[in-house]
Amino acid sequence: MEDDLFRKIIISAIPDLTCGERLLLERTAGSADDLARLTSRDIWQASGRPFYPRRQGSPALQACESAELAVRRRDVRCLHIWDPEYPPALRELYNPPYMVFLRGELPDQEIPSLGVWGSLIPGEQGSHEAWKFGLELSAAGIPFIWDCRRGISREVLRGVRCSALGICADRSRFFSSRLPDEGISLLCADLSGERIPEDPVRTVIGMVRGMCFFETQLDATAGDIAEYALQEGRDVCVHASALHSNCGKRLAEEGAVVLYSIQDLLRIWE
Repeated sequence: MEDDLFRKIIISAIPDLTCGERLLLERTAGSADDLARLTSRDIWQASGRPFYPRRQGSPALQACESAELAVRRRDVRCLHIWDPEYPPALRELYNPPYMVFLRGELPDQEIPSLGVWGSLIPGEQGSHEAWKFGLELSAAGIPFIWDCRRGISREVLRGVRCSALGICADRSRFFSSRLPDEGISLLCADLSGERIPEDPVRTVIGMVRGMCFFETQLDATAGDIAEYALQEGRDVCVHASALHSNCGKRLAEEGAVVLYSIQDLLRIWE
């Protein structure tokens, strides 16, 4: 069983493959040693791609480093896409993560959770509103899923006193970060060690029932994320404090629910 898990972790850490291609590789590849001997060309041909990649050497051999890090850590749980504990909402995404890696516990999957999007470096007023929003989330018992890179998410987290799950962009942050408090966990869907890891906001959206947008300077990016959330069947909300920004106004005009308090969210979730 451990050999099979090690093999799956190697497959998960090979960069640039879709979930379907990883599942195909899982069915066709041999042992972990066999995987480590595969070249880039072998992997891409096995995945059914009609072209050759630019990478040289064995990406599977390089992925062994990530696999060894994961299996050595007693506090890391490795959840394959067909594992019963794998988040069911995340599995519904187009091209979901083949595996996720968890430190701590997942929020109760029967309770709808919320994610936020906003500025990397929020202003004083935005930080205060985000902190108050975190308190309201806790009072309502709504789990909070956050992107570990974004400052606005950390401000919400300061007010959270219930279940919360941080999504890490890369293995370095995932393995080195200290779990900040009881009830707060970390999850990573990319152990490839790539310089530009997969954007964790996809995983956030996959884990939540809705996304709430705060002030942000990246209007175009926020619009793309809101559109992606809608495509995946998630609710899109905008916090009332963001209505002074062009992004907040545009989202509200396009139909996003304006949240003046957490009660507005609970009403649409009834």
